[in-house]
Amino acid sequence: MASSSEPVTTRKFKDARTEPISVQSELMLKLCQGFISQATKKQKFSLLLDAIKEHSTKVKNAIHGKGFERHLSALRSAFIQKVILSEPYPNLPTTRTASDDGEIPPFIFDPSLDLH
Repeated sequence: MASSSEPVTTRKFKDARTEPISVQSELMLKLCQGFISQATKKQKFSLLLDAIKEHSTKVKNAIHGKGFERHLSALRSAFIQKVILSEPYPNLPTTRTASDDGEIPPFIFDPSLDLH
């Protein structure tokens, strides 16, 4: 399945923003496979209801600010631009991290995170 996201608005927060949610999932894959298979109408309807329930849960979580995608994106951007960001302020105190040796933090750029 193609990786895709759907924006969900978080209007309940001050200065509302959008939170992307992943559209694809195992249930969505099963739904698509069910509709191109010889599944009965009852099985197809059951798969549809399961996919709807999962998607609704994702939307509700995003509306309540429980998504992680924007935060992860900010961490990735900060890591990529950390040299640029530190140049204008060389006297600011910094803390050393495991990534100061040039090693990329594995959890930030883990390709499996882009699939959720």
